Amino acid sequence: MEYQRILVCLDGSELAERILPFVRLFAKGFKAPVHLLQVVPPLTPDIGNEPGGPFIELTFQLHKRAEMYLTEVRESLVDAGVDVTFTVEEGDVASLVIAEAEGTPGTLVALTTHGRSGAARWLMGSVTSKVLTATDVPLLVLRTGANEHLALRESLERVIVPLDGSEAAEMVLPSVAALAKAIDLEVVLVRVTPSGGDYLRYMEYHYELGPGSTLARVYEGPFEEYSKESEAKAMDYLDKITADLKSQGVKKVQQKLLHGDAAEAIATEAAGMEHNLVAMTTHGRSGIDRWVMGSVTDRVVRECGDPVLIIRSKRA
Repeated sequence: MEYQRILVCLDGSELAERILPFVRLFAKGFKAPVHLLQVVPPLTPDIGNEPGGPFIELTFQLHKRAEMYLTEVRESLVDAGVDVTFTVEEGDVASLVIAEAEGTPGTLVALTTHGRSGAARWLMGSVTSKVLTATDVPLLVLRTGANEHLALRESLERVIVPLDGSEAAEMVLPSVAALAKAIDLEVVLVRVTPSGGDYLRYMEYHYELGPGSTLARVYEGPFEEYSKESEAKAMDYLDKITADLKSQGVKKVQQKLLHGDAAEAIATEAAGMEHNLVAMTTHGRSGIDRWVMGSVTDRVVRECGDPVLIIRSKRA
């Protein structure tokens, strides 16, 4: 999938601007125009002492300040050879971002999201998660927080693609192929399988008296054979995906078989390399948890510190 336009959400802060180096790379690689959007909070006349005067003036100043800011950002991108437009809107951020994104087919939304601590540490920023769950448009997300220095890079060398063997996870592959060819990236296909201990916990076992009359746990069943067979199937799967990508013109493809917790393994692998982009899908949910992203994708965004291209898998 080639992107026809990149919609960048900004709020006037330096943290939000950390997505811009990656926007520049995507825009130049796909020869796609960039549209900057800043949403100012809606104001009501009761903010001022008298209806009309102070209210109108404050609204005008907020819009004017936003326009001046976006003009400066636009000039920095234009100097890099990117076609840029901008608008200032007033209202709910997520709703306006969704409307703007869906108004032009082939739009990629680019924005930063904040990190949190405590019980909510796996929840992404409300705007990011609402946009993702309310629309099928792809997102380029960068977490701001402990690894902010990583966003200062001006280049990408590879795209890490976690796969679990499902069709939903493979929905990211068309975008990965287009990215690899447009920006000349190496593709690193990652499959995470259970660790040896995980396999053992799932096998049947019983207890018997060991040396010195102590209880020893003994597994029953072909644990080692099962582990080897599972890994062989995972590598066969990655071989198939590699062949498909190369048939589409992707030149550099690497395969990695990891073990353990999926999010932790992916984040650790990404941390061991520099200049990465991670590309993966996430599922949509409904009901009380509709704003919660797929747990693995969400944790990867928070733990690896790299920009993440997120494609939402469509509901059945």
